[in-house]
Amino acid sequence: MILRALPVELLTQLEIPVLAFQESGVYDIHRARCTGTQLFRNQTSRNDCVWIQAGGENMDGALRGRLQARLMDMLKMWSGYMQQDTVYRLAGVQFMSLVDSGQPS
Repeated sequence: MILRALPVELLTQLEIPVLAFQESGVYDIHRARCTGTQLFRNQTSRNDCVWIQAGGENMDGALRGRLQARLMDMLKMWSGYMQQDTVYRLAGVQFMSLVDSGQPS
């Protein structure tokens, strides 16, 4: 199996550029953190909440295909397969259950 031979790094933080509110071409850096079961700054573990795009923007409803989940693991994997250096970032998430089908009240 090729996946077992690939180098993997466990991440605890990922910097995500997000378009600034009412600005064009300006990005804010959001830091998504997950420590799994390990402590974060000698406190409880930290597994941030994230939005997962599960459908297209043309979907009906207030969330437009977005689901909320808790970030449980983040991995960075390098593939040198066939002389192409490619970096993959993988995330393990735990989906949260929606009340009232995700309709805001």
